Amino acid sequence: MIETSHSLGHNGAMTTHFKDLFQQTLARLGQGEHPQLTLEQSTRQDMLIEWGENPNKQVLLACLCLLDHSVKSYPEFNDHIVKTFFHEDDELVIFALGAFCKHTITSFHLKGERLPHHYVENLGKLLGHPSWEVKEWTLRALDELGSQALFLWPEVIRIKPGLGAFLSPKKRTVAQLIEFLKKKYHKK
Repeated sequence: MIETSHSLGHNGAMTTHFKDLFQQTLARLGQGEHPQLTLEQSTRQDMLIEWGENPNKQVLLACLCLLDHSVKSYPEFNDHIVKTFFHEDDELVIFALGAFCKHTITSFHLKGERLPHHYVENLGKLLGHPSWEVKEWTLRALDELGSQALFLWPEVIRIKPGLGAFLSPKKRTVAQLIEFLKKKYHKK
């Protein structure tokens, strides 16, 4: 497990330490390893500040990568993760959905609590996203969400692709996920 106290700079650019941690994590991933990070409070605080003040693609990718490879959930990132749902870059939105599952959904489930309604509503907005890959990962997040996903069932049915879905792998996956959720929740 990697213990880190690396931080971000507040001058609009990631500090060398933060870049090093991100690059070290990427290198380990490239070697087939699965790094397990523990982010100290000071690091998390700096990440939150940088994410709020300088949410460029490089900073967001680094933050989401480090969160994805952390050994526990950090609920203080929930609002920042949800804000990233509406970034113009599909890749970042997909990474944010992964972080949402690991940090947001998990943190509430571990406390035995339901997600706040505004988180569920923001997740539902992604069902209207033009990218089928974003829709796919949104449906995967809905599966993790549990019974609260039923609130979004009308939107889920609306995005179900037609017969042409089998010509597109992403549309086919979306159709399969909707059928899976339909069986899981006994919906018609």
